[in-house]
Amino acid sequence: MKPHTSTCQTSDIAPSLDKITRISQDIIMLTRQSPAFRYDKANGIISPPLSEIDDMIRLQLMLSAELSRLYAALSRDDQYSMQCTSSHL
Repeated sequence: MKPHTSTCQTSDIAPSLDKITRISQDIIMLTRQSPAFRYDKANGIISPPLSEIDDMIRLQLMLSAELSRLYAALSRDDQYSMQCTSSHL
């Protein structure tokens, strides 16, 4: 029995993966640069500047949105692939 190879097209996920990689690298770089933390004597805690917190939140929201798009694309491809496979049987 010869294995069935689907001829259905899948979406191109490479741009999404590239964007996820870039955002992840930006998050890593921002985290590494954060020894610029300030010490809050009143509370006895170390905290990053608010601008860094804003940047981190923005990057994490971008990463979350891109992961959601990738998940949706993969889910559509999986459903489409299953439909194509069953129609070729």
